[in-house]
Amino acid sequence: MIGLNFGHNAATRYLLAAAPAALLFACGSAIADVTIVGAITNCDVTNTTPEVCDEMEIELEGPHASDVVYTWRNYNYGAPTITDLPGNTGVRVSYHAAGRVTQRNAVEHFGITLRDFSVLTRRTFRWKHNGVVVMAGPGANVQIPIPVTYIPPAPVPVVTEVIENESPEQVMWIRRSIHRIPGVVTLDQLMSDNPIITGATVLETELFRLDPGDVLESVENLDTEDYLFSQIIVVENYADIPTFNAATGDWDHAAGALTSRNMSATIIQQTPCSVRPVLTLEPVSVAAPLDGTAEFDALATGQSEFGQLNYQWFHDGVAMTGEDSEHLRVDPVTPADVGYYVCIVTNDCGQVTTHGVQLTIAINCSQADIAGGNPGGDGTVDGNDFIAFINSFSIGDPEIDPAADVEGGGPNNDRPDGTIDGGDFIAFINAFAAGC
Repeated sequence: MIGLNFGHNAATRYLLAAAPAALLFACGSAIADVTIVGAITNCDVTNTTPEVCDEMEIELEGPHASDVVYTWRNYNYGAPTITDLPGNTGVRVSYHAAGRVTQRNAVEHFGITLRDFSVLTRRTFRWKHNGVVVMAGPGANVQIPIPVTYIPPAPVPVVTEVIENESPEQVMWIRRSIHRIPGVVTLDQLMSDNPIITGATVLETELFRLDPGDVLESVENLDTEDYLFSQIIVVENYADIPTFNAATGDWDHAAGALTSRNMSATIIQQTPCSVRPVLTLEPVSVAAPLDGTAEFDALATGQSEFGQLNYQWFHDGVAMTGEDSEHLRVDPVTPADVGYYVCIVTNDCGQVTTHGVQLTIAINCSQADIAGGNPGGDGTVDGNDFIAFINSFSIGDPEIDPAADVEGGGPNNDRPDGTIDGGDFIAFINAFAAGC
């Protein structure tokens, strides 16, 4: 079901092109199906016509009266009347109530919900007074920039929103804001004072100029796991003030007052996949010596029709560059490598995350227990070991005093290597701090 909610303030005529084929495009089987299942457009527009009006007439070519399932009850005119156009080519929605008028510079609100938007081929908005169409002055027709939204074919689903200046001669000044919420937004929520609208993120800090025929396109990733959500775009339209420049012989343009605010929501459905990755092997915590090696493994299964499996390892919440396989090898282990590790496995249906595991520095107590024995330590780590290490480290020659040579040799780099350097110092301090 598609909702269209219109507000208008001048005798304006719009041509709505046939809905693009991509509008109802469902992405191929290589990715989860993403489909536009609805669109609601809601406008607040100032009446800038030169007269007081007492009727808004909306003509929609394509649908029939039986396709209308909901209309917005205007605060001034109440509910509209709905009739078929001659030849059953569309519907006419008329807001009119005896004794009710719309003053100049006043704002009105109108709306209609249809079963099927794709049948729309043309739409026209007219202000009337005593049954006669009220025309605005030359070049003063207020445009309502209603975005066209579609999902193009792409490896990663995106939503594309297009705003076009359909006027052959009038410049348009706009500012856009966007918001995304889970579920289906309602017509009642697409109001200027609703937190959904006031909380939208502004895309342009300065007004954007669209010359006649210009198109403004934006592309946003559908990076959400919500099965059904509303992609909202707010477009404010400002009047153009043309001034003839005698020096250049051309017209200068500047933005004037706000003339309309269009609030559109595209309802997008992501078909839930039946099979996300399933973990069959998870990593385990590792205690590795400094300069040693730590290894982690993760393994998952998934069905090929839901895309290939992709692995990404994270260290303390940060993605590790280049670590995108089932196996993670940390070599050599440094103090900076200590922390939590997880692996996220994804396919086109979603993702699964392993348990968080830890990498810690393995402490070899013999690296701190260096005094009191004959030779070596006495089975305890205390101040005597610290003094012995400092004395030996100060000498820096293992042939004279080898006590500080505690690192760099052996299969785990936790045995003497014939040199005394910074690695020995770090290894001793870590072992001494452990108090083993």
